[in-house]
Amino acid sequence: NLNKELFLKINVVGGLIFLVVSAYSFFFSCICNDERKALSYSASLTILFFVTDMVGKLSDKLEWMRNISL
Repeated sequence: NLNKELFLKINVVGGLIFLVVSAYSFFFSCICNDERKALSYSASLTILFFVTDMVGKLSDKLEWMRNISL
């Protein structure tokens, strides 16, 4: 038994996250002349979002950090 509405929401959110990551990766590649810098900036921002989300889940006092991540 598949909940179609939930399945659609999960796919839409996944697609939007993919588009956001692609957008700031493209932005960094346009700004930087060196592909290593662009890749490192994009990866650093992605990891930063992941870490802030994880830290926000650790404590109620740090839950505000989840609002600044993707």
